[in-house]
Amino acid sequence: MNNLSFISKSKWLIILSALFIGIVSCKSTKLSPTPLIGKEMTVKLTVIQNQMPMSSKSSYVIIDIQPEDSTFNENIRLIEISATSANGTWSSKDFDHKDFYGKGFKGYQNCSRDFNPSIGRSDFKLKIESESGQIKLFEIENVQVMTVQ
Repeated sequence: MNNLSFISKSKWLIILSALFIGIVSCKSTKLSPTPLIGKEMTVKLTVIQNQMPMSSKSSYVIIDIQPEDSTFNENIRLIEISATSANGTWSSKDFDHKDFYGKGFKGYQNCSRDFNPSIGRSDFKLKIESESGQIKLFEIENVQVMTVQ
């Protein structure tokens, strides 16, 4: 009889331990966003080298994001953008709009300034965060720099 109660206590201990580990695992997964490759959004980049007279002549990247559905289901914001080419690299975490927005809209547009146009045609990486904490990674290849005069 004593052995039976020891086995029952062991089983309960194992079950409770597994349950506790499962709960803790779920909590930590929800708190730390997991990077995913974006599928439900389309990203278009326009890189401008500003050579207009009477301007600051700074270069910038315009980021246009369209949801695959008709509108965004939640607010998003840009976290980071980077460009790589044979001529160098550039990255930025600074955008015109830093706060979350876009929910209910058919598109999201933002701008990152002070792009280095000397790196030329580049491959870009973009990180987007949703308000729920999910992070999407996008790669856009072979983006050409347009000169505006």
